[in-house]
Amino acid sequence: MTREQKLHRWAQREITHHIDNIILDDWQGGMLAFGRYEIQPGDQEFVVTRDRETLARFTTRRVALSWCVADNKRIWDLRQRIEMLDQRRRRLNQDIDARKRAQSRASDWFRRSLAQDKLQNRQYQLAEVNWELEKCLSRAKYLQLRGSYNETARTRIP
Repeated sequence: MTREQKLHRWAQREITHHIDNIILDDWQGGMLAFGRYEIQPGDQEFVVTRDRETLARFTTRRVALSWCVADNKRIWDLRQRIEMLDQRRRRLNQDIDARKRAQSRASDWFRRSLAQDKLQNRQYQLAEVNWELEKCLSRAKYLQLRGSYNETARTRIP
């Protein structure tokens, strides 16, 4: 048995032991998270499945992975907030695109000005949603990096 074969067998054995704690990239742009969540790219979205059942759809891979981290750590409020903010961001982006098209088709100055005001309001809302979503994603990243180690717990002196 060559050194490469030994290394390959060792890596397979270690991966099967720690599959519940790792995130693996797929060559097709997807991911396998914690041995049970599959994140696959779809048509302008990323689909999270478990046991061939679709759990959620997200706009970016980072958001989908953060949702999986929150679900795996059983932090339900963070999981729900990530999903809600991502859906809101998707709706706001669609609304902004529609308002931009309406503004470009406006015939007179008053209608263009009105469309611009509504567009600007939606853009402010989108910036706020992006900021809130970024906070949630940072929290999920912290939870994943921290792992199960409680760094605030005091150690006992024997």
